[in-house]
Amino acid sequence: MPKGSEALTRARREEIIDACAALYKTMSLREITIKLIGARTSFTRTSIYNYFETKEEIFLALLQREYAAWTDDLNALPAQPGADGDAFDFIFGMDEENLRDMRRILGACPARVALLLGETLHPRAIADPWYTGNFDETFSDIAEGCRAFLASLEQKGIV
Repeated sequence: MPKGSEALTRARREEIIDACAALYKTMSLREITIKLIGARTSFTRTSIYNYFETKEEIFLALLQREYAAWTDDLNALPAQPGADGDAFDFIFGMDEENLRDMRRILGACPARVALLLGETLHPRAIADPWYTGNFDETFSDIAEGCRAFLASLEQKGIV
C-alpha cells in the first residue's frame, strides 16, 4: 500500500476505478489494460500497482461499487411516496440471496421478482465474478438471461 493519508489512498483508488468504468463503457474486459487505465489517471501506470494487483481486482472493486449503489437505490424505494414494487413490471436477481433481499425490501410483489436465468433452458444463479474471477462467464450468463427474457416477452406478444 502506498504511503500517504487514507483519504488520498481512497481518492486514488476511486480515480482508478472511475477510469476503468469509463473504458468499460466502450470496451470489453479483455481489451482493457492497466496501461489504458493508467492513461486516464493523473499518475503513472506503474503507480496503479500500489493500489490494485491486477485489472481483475479493479473490475471487482467497480462491481462492488455498482452493486452497493444498486442496493442503496433499492433500499430507498420504500421510503419514496408511491414507489414500491408495483411501479415495476419485472425485477430480476442474480441469485436466491438477491431474490430474498428484494422480496424483503419490496414486500407485496414477489411474483414479479425472479432469477434472470429462471427462464433459460438451464435455470441457475448467475456466476458471481467475485468468487469465480471470470467476468466473461458472468457477462455470458446475463446475456443468456436477457435473451431468454426477451424471447418470453415475444412469445407472449408483449413485444
